[in-house]
Amino acid sequence: MSQTADTLQGLRNVLRVSGCKYCGSARIIRYGYSKGGRRVRCLECGHTFIWANSLPFMRFSTDVVASAIELCGNGHTLNAVRVSLYSQYGVTPSVSSIFRWKNRF
Repeated sequence: MSQTADTLQGLRNVLRVSGCKYCGSARIIRYGYSKGGRRVRCLECGHTFIWANSLPFMRFSTDVVASAIELCGNGHTLNAVRVSLYSQYGVTPSVSSIFRWKNRF
């Protein structure tokens, strides 16, 4: 294995990244920080994203989405869910996003 491949493998281990969230490529590099998380960039498709506990093509982590769905299931209004997510996680997804999550999952 070449030195570049070893470095890339070590980076993946540090970041716990298995590949690009968009195209699945293993060719990713660190690309700074954003919103408290490590930003990475895919060398194949060029997308940048924060590697976190989040679903592909989704901006928010699975914890945030699961909490929103649970709150909706408990009878909270979409605005009440949004306020609760802000107080718990510090994020403010739009009401339409919460509505789509509720219908999707």
